Amino acid sequence: MRLVGLTGGISTGKSTVSRQLAEAGVPLVDADVIARQVVEPGRYAYNQIVRHFGDSVLLPSGDDSDDDAAAGSNNARLIQRPIDRAALGRIIFADPEKRKLLNKCTHPAIRLEIARQILVHYMSGARLVVLDAPLLFESGIDRFMHLNVVIACSETVQLERLMKRDGIDEASALQKINAQMALDEKRRRADIVVENDGTLEELKEEVRAKVIPRIVPSLLSVVLALAAPFAAAALTTGAGLALYGAFTRRPPASNSGLFSPLAMSAYLAVDILAYLLR
Repeated sequence: MRLVGLTGGISTGKSTVSRQLAEAGVPLVDADVIARQVVEPGRYAYNQIVRHFGDSVLLPSGDDSDDDAAAGSNNARLIQRPIDRAALGRIIFADPEKRKLLNKCTHPAIRLEIARQILVHYMSGARLVVLDAPLLFESGIDRFMHLNVVIACSETVQLERLMKRDGIDEASALQKINAQMALDEKRRRADIVVENDGTLEELKEEVRAKVIPRIVPSLLSVVLALAAPFAAAALTTGAGLALYGAFTRRPPASNSGLFSPLAMSAYLAVDILAYLLR
């Protein structure tokens, strides 16, 4: 199964490309969705955020506070309020240390869920999975991808889009942009770069012509990938037989079936290593 990382800068069009790939039937793991799920009330990452940032990053409570008080559960209700993403965002975009602290609270849970979803796709026989991750390079996950795709645009276009999308002034927009890894650095690390300075239709055509043909694996690569578990099983079995023979001084029988040639080779390698290390 081929793993492809998809990332970009804020307001460069990554989410648009992600939707296009999903509409084309490409299996997708969305780190943004996962990041929202792991901070739902009661989950470990949520509790860590409340512990380190306090209740100022929680949404206001509803009108049921009197009922909570009657039930003697004010404190329990307090920590069950959802995260105020806007309030938390203002804190982390202004303070790099707070941003690192938030990542420590959330990234372990996010990575675990990403791995789980990728495994589910693998077990279902998917040929390809795209990981949509804003912090693909920052988190180091790009190292586990076969290919990494970056959706980029000019600084001027990025700034204009972000100001329009979020309804914020230039200073606030620049603060958000500068809080991320520079687009030039992401371009440098990417295997495929899509420049999104034009129209939506131009972006979609670029993805159809430049991205999809490169990320979809060939039939040969799929066959080899499917054969990999069987090869691993053969190697493991042969190595086990070889180790048994090395320690008992009885090599595997020459008629030991499918694994005998591999087992004999592994046995010889282990025996030579044992001789050199004795």
